[in-house]
Parts: sequence; structure tokens; C-alpha cells
Amino acid sequence: GISLTEGVNALLVGGGMNKDMIFQNPTVDLSIAVSATLVLVVSGVLAGYFPARKAVRVKPIEALRSE
Repeated sequence: GISLTEGVNALLVGGGMNKDMIFQNPTVDLSIAVSATLVLVVSGVLAGYFPARKAVRVKPIEALRSE
């Protein structure tokens, strides 16, 4: 991400664009970063939990029989 941001900044500054661009000093508020991380963790847990719960309910002999 940092490499991409620096590359875009170099292209914009080298092309004669305004030097007060957002890419020159990118910042992210800590609360936004923590919130995004929590959303990703919760969605990952839910995405793994529901298929696993369904798989636990299948008896092994039934799972082998269907193949």
C-alpha cells in the first residue's frame, strides 16, 4: 500500500500537479483502523462458523456415502 501511494505521489508531483495532494501525506485515524479490523474479524468468524456448524451436523458415514 505504501509503495502504491508513493508511486502515485511521484507521478502526480512529477506531472506538475499541485504539491498539496492527499497522496503526499496519507493518514488514517486509529479509531477507523481499529473499527475496520474488528469488522473484518467478525465477518471472518461468521464466514467460517456457519459452514463449520453445518459440516458438524453431517454424520461421517453419510458424507462418505455421498461421494
